[in-house]
Amino acid sequence: MNYFISDLHLFHRNVTRAGKDFDDRPFDDLDEMHALIKGKWNAKVTNGDTVYILGDMAMRGTQEELIAFVSTLKGHKVMIRGNHEDLRDQRYKQLYDEICDYKEIRDTLNGENVKLILCHYPILMWKDQHHGSILLYGHVHNSVEEYYFRKCLREINTEDFFDRRAGDKMLRAYNVGCMMTYIDYEPRTLQEIVEGYERVCPKDPNANEPQYGKGPFFLLVTADEWNHDDDRWLGIYVNNKDAREAYDRALAWWNEEQKNERWLSSQRVALFEYVAFDDRFREVDRKELD
Repeated sequence: MNYFISDLHLFHRNVTRAGKDFDDRPFDDLDEMHALIKGKWNAKVTNGDTVYILGDMAMRGTQEELIAFVSTLKGHKVMIRGNHEDLRDQRYKQLYDEICDYKEIRDTLNGENVKLILCHYPILMWKDQHHGSILLYGHVHNSVEEYYFRKCLREINTEDFFDRRAGDKMLRAYNVGCMMTYIDYEPRTLQEIVEGYERVCPKDPNANEPQYGKGPFFLLVTADEWNHDDDRWLGIYVNNKDAREAYDRALAWWNEEQKNERWLSSQRVALFEYVAFDDRFREVDRKELD
């Protein structure tokens, strides 16, 4: 059995509530995150299975800690290298059956043999994309970059984008980042990824591609003073409740940073609503931190 997952960011404090929690993970600290990831992985994967890790397995921690943790994860592991990989230690590299930057494989979806393109980065134009190949990618987490990539794919799939040749198929690409709702920190089969994505992102009857939730997008952003060039998008949320909870967490984090006098200039935390009909962001709430 083949499984896929990416962007675990093991030993990276800032993907937990002990740090910035920049992609809104539900973990108070690294111990909690590591325990859940290991538990889900080993309860599902056998030593006869292959797990394709599409980059950013880890970012912090000592090599000894990382080697000790990864060595306990079951299955044959294939690393599609990401931008945060540290592969200088030969002992760590030996934990993987293969390490590469890009890979093409075959797998099964709905009983059909399909071609998969595996890459850490989302590729807008990939090999055989109009002949049924499927792109699996990571890197962008649940950020605004993910939203814009999906938006580009939807536009390419519209009839007025180009003159489609007979036999051309719609583009299909899936983010396998562990924080995505349909991945949920667990290696997933291709069938699980596609079915999970379509549950979370139901099809609009007027669209050719699955879309995110029917409601507006809420995005969380922080910025140094009011210079929008320094904006840091912390996440995309499909409902107001989740966005508000993330907003409150960000306020608490920034207030703590101010106490430590790490920032010399004023800061803000702001919540934006995406207004789909005119493709713009509307500020819903903000807090200035002096």
